[in-house]
Amino acid sequence: MIEIKTAKLYNLLFIDSFIANIVPNINGEYAIHSMKAFGSYNSLMLIFTALLGSICAISVNYFIGSFLFKITCLFNNENLIKRRDSLLVNCLKHDRLFLLLSLVPGFGKFIILSAGFLGLGFRRTILVCSLYNFCYYIIVVYFY
Repeated sequence: MIEIKTAKLYNLLFIDSFIANIVPNINGEYAIHSMKAFGSYNSLMLIFTALLGSICAISVNYFIGSFLFKITCLFNNENLIKRRDSLLVNCLKHDRLFLLLSLVPGFGKFIILSAGFLGLGFRRTILVCSLYNFCYYIIVVYFY
């Protein structure tokens, strides 16, 4: 059973991972590095908690992007919709490479936002970005 003090630290890790992956924030994730430095925490629990926070943030960013597109559609600008559709066709050809840009620090959050705006598949976006974040957290926890 996890102690209450330890559970609070894992909650802090979840919140830190969530906030660090939300669009307007440019700060990195500090809690996972701090918890790893002290070394008395379960590595799998660190990865799972940080990954869960980042998946929630990816979902929020994606839905903010799709919401922004719906707002722009209210203006009934046919030119904007045509440009979005042509950009979507190009992004769908190279969607994994496009989503790979989500690993770029600070800039990657806007890639997920634009994936929602362009209408890339939600499941694919979550799956690819979560896989990238999972690999990142494994590197941080086990090799860093």
